[in-house]
Amino acid sequence: MAPVARFAAHDRPSDFALCRRDGARYFVAMNVEELKAEAAKLTPDDRIALAEWIERNEDIRELRRVTLVREIDAGLDQLDRGECVECRDDTELHSFFDGVKSRGRESLNARKSSAT
Repeated sequence: MAPVARFAAHDRPSDFALCRRDGARYFVAMNVEELKAEAAKLTPDDRIALAEWIERNEDIRELRRVTLVREIDAGLDQLDRGECVECRDDTELHSFFDGVKSRGRESLNARKSSAT
């Protein structure tokens, strides 16, 4: 008879990986970093197969779709609140990005100065 897996009330089945050893089944708790570490141990062909499986997995595709819709909605809400920059031509666009670069350089220089 296979051992029975027991979980605390707060444990979710998605937090566990099903493993087999000597014909017995058991669960091992794994987080994303542990899964990544295990995936890194796979052969290149197995890593490709895993990546292809993930791409075809309907649950993952749906999560990506929902996330994308949420991000688009957030962006549209920002536009509705006027949280945007309007550039009417290439000159205004270049000016905007020059300002972004300038502020970025100032911030980087300030961090470098405070680190020394």
